[in-house]
Amino acid sequence: MSFPSHNTLPSSAQSNISIDFNDPPLGLEQSWLEDSKECFEAHTLLKSLIIDQINQIPVANFNLVLQQCRNRASQRVSMHANREIEMLKQDIERLVQENQRINKMLLHEMKLRQQYYNELQLLKGAIRIFVRVRPLLPHEIQQGDFSVVRFSKNSQQLLFFPKVLSQEMPPPENEKITKQNYRQFQFDRIIGPNIHQRQLYDEEISPLTKSVLDGYNVSIFAYGQTGTGKTFTMQGSGEEPGIQQYILHDLYHQKAKDQTICEMSIALSCLEIYNETCIDLLRSNDNKLDLKMDPHTKKIIAQGLREVVCNDVQEAIQCLVFAQKNRAVASTLQNHRSSRSHLIVQISITKTFFQSETFAMDEGEDASDQPQQIPSNTSTTITSTMYLIDLAGSEKINTSSASNPITDSETKHINKSLSALGNVMESLRNRSAKPNMNNNNGQTHVPYRDTKLTYFMSNVFRDKHAIVCMIPHIAPSQMCFNESLRTLQFAERMSGIALNVNNNP
Repeated sequence: MSFPSHNTLPSSAQSNISIDFNDPPLGLEQSWLEDSKECFEAHTLLKSLIIDQINQIPVANFNLVLQQCRNRASQRVSMHANREIEMLKQDIERLVQENQRINKMLLHEMKLRQQYYNELQLLKGAIRIFVRVRPLLPHEIQQGDFSVVRFSKNSQQLLFFPKVLSQEMPPPENEKITKQNYRQFQFDRIIGPNIHQRQLYDEEISPLTKSVLDGYNVSIFAYGQTGTGKTFTMQGSGEEPGIQQYILHDLYHQKAKDQTICEMSIALSCLEIYNETCIDLLRSNDNKLDLKMDPHTKKIIAQGLREVVCNDVQEAIQCLVFAQKNRAVASTLQNHRSSRSHLIVQISITKTFFQSETFAMDEGEDASDQPQQIPSNTSTTITSTMYLIDLAGSEKINTSSASNPITDSETKHINKSLSALGNVMESLRNRSAKPNMNNNNGQTHVPYRDTKLTYFMSNVFRDKHAIVCMIPHIAPSQMCFNESLRTLQFAERMSGIALNVNNNP
């Protein structure tokens, strides 16, 4: 702001007004300073507002541009994702169809494999006999005992001598070999002392495990004189597992392998028959049971027998260990840890398939003549049972423990039940030899009810589709000649038996 100079005033004013320029005009200067300060503050405020406005304009534009880019990118991603989703849906649908086709082929191949495999097993005979010969024990060798057993090269023929004639099997043309000094036996397999547990399982027992997975009921039982290795074969030792452990390992391995096509349940129960009393070995208290016939299945069951569903092989083996600890054992003159009871381990298998398939039955094929097959569209579940039976050892009372009346009583019950089992075998053999015999002459009657053992084992011998494996155990020593001979004769009678004798137990 500028002020007029005093020289510009009119002359009249100049003459009439007297101004002292040495004293400043305080009021006017104060007003000017205040106005100047307000103008400066207004200018500063305006400047800051303009700067802020200028600074805000690019940010707003950037956010707008950024939002637009985001929208365009989202649209492009959404379009691309939709295309990818459609392609994935098509791939999934194609894979589902391919999976269904492969599953159908797999089930069909499983049915064919099951059919051909088990036909082969049945051609081998419904009852298979694998005789196992234990090695000579150290104390037998120290006493000068020797082996009276020789095998053929094909491991099917066994020669039994009262004396050892040579280290090799004597040739037939040897004039010293006559019917008076040896007995010849023929079985499905002779298992010598040099055969280990794993080899026994892989070569002979593993096929039976496959059969039970295919829906067949399978029974394996060990028979023979006490001290010949029956419990070792079935349960094993710390160094060598028994066939029970190998069977369980294979079952659970197959369960894991088939988990994409079916759900498999494996349950265990352990029944002991001691002095004609049935005992549940998986219960600590209130474990005595009665045998009854199930009115629906017509099978003999132990009422109240505990059945434990095991999720893995470790749980199953723990059940076996628990049962074995509860089993009755005693020391005898022939075996320091002799089993004084019959042990029946029952493994129940249920397979439920996720997808049912329809398989046409061959023309002329009778459904009643076939075991449970891969499920059809009316059934998605198959069940089967495996019995692992460790029979108590047969022995004479005067060779067991003459000074122990409890052991003598146990021996009497053991021998009675084994004798009854022999009578059942003989009746079944007669029935197989003369299938047209009628019941009027009484010769077709099978005495299952004579003992608890034979009554329960009627489930095995009356099953049309059962596969039975007997493992007779013998000692090769000369001192055990008579007992071993009786065991071989019993096994020989069993080899000619046909199953499914339709007698009511």
